[in-house]
Amino acid sequence: MAERSNRYYWLKLKRDFFKRHDIRIIESMPNGKEYILFYLKLLCESVDHDGHLRFNDQIPYSEDMLSTITDTNVDIVRSAIKIFTQLGMMDIFDDGTLFMSEVERMIGSASNTDGANRVRRHRERQKMLSVDSDVTKCNAHVTVDVTDDNESKSKSKSKSKSKSSISSSILADEFDHLWSIYPKKQGKKRAYEAYARARKQGISCEAVEDGIKAYVTYIQINRIESQYVKQGSTFFSQQAWQDDWTPTGSQTTDDDDLDGIL
Repeated sequence: MAERSNRYYWLKLKRDFFKRHDIRIIESMPNGKEYILFYLKLLCESVDHDGHLRFNDQIPYSEDMLSTITDTNVDIVRSAIKIFTQLGMMDIFDDGTLFMSEVERMIGSASNTDGANRVRRHRERQKMLSVDSDVTKCNAHVTVDVTDDNESKSKSKSKSKSKSSISSSILADEFDHLWSIYPKKQGKKRAYEAYARARKQGISCEAVEDGIKAYVTYIQINRIESQYVKQGSTFFSQQAWQDDWTPTGSQTTDDDDLDGIL
C-alpha cells in the first residue's frame, strides 16, 4: 500500500484476475509464474505515479533498475516486458517510460477522515431503510388491484430505467479505455454508439474488455495479418467480444513473438 500525504492507495484485483485469458496464457509459459509475480510488483510500484514506472518525474525506470527494485532476474525482466507489451498489458512511451495501463482502474484510496464519513453515510442509509420498512408495513394493509399486464409493464419500465442510468461521462471514460487497447482503431464514432447501446442493454465494461484482450491474444498467437483484423466499428457493432477467441493452437510462433506460448 502506497502512502501519499494523508491518503492511502491500494490496488484492487478482481477475484477472477488469475482466470483472465492473458494471465493464464502467460502463466503457462516457461518462467510464467515469475512473469506474473513481476507484473504484480510492477502494478504496485506504479501506483505512486498513476501507472507510470518512473524513479521520479524526470527519470523513467530502466530494465536494470526494475530488476533491482523488484528483485527479479534482468533476463526475466526483459522477456516479461516484451510479452506484456505484445498482450496490451503495458505501453512504452517515446521517452522510454513504461506505463501500466490497468492501474488507473485498479487504484483505490482513502483518507483518515473517510472512515468517519463512511460510518455517517451508513447510518443515514440505515435510517432511510428503516423509514422504507415502516412505509411498507403500513401499505401492507392496503389492497390494490393491479392486473398482471400492468405489473409486467411496471417491471419492464423499472428494468429499462436501471439499464439506461449510466451517465454519458462514465460511458465516455469506459469507451476511451477500451478504444486505447483495441488493435485497429477505425470507426470510433460508430464503435462508441454500439458500445453505448450494449451498456444500456446490461453488458458490463469488464465483459467487453475481456473480449478485446482475448481477441488481441488470438491475433498474436494465430499471426492474423493486419488487413484481416476487425475494424473497431465492426468489432463493437457485432458485439464480437462475445465470440469465442480461444487460440486454435494450429499456428506456431518464433522467438520474436510470445516465447513458449505453445
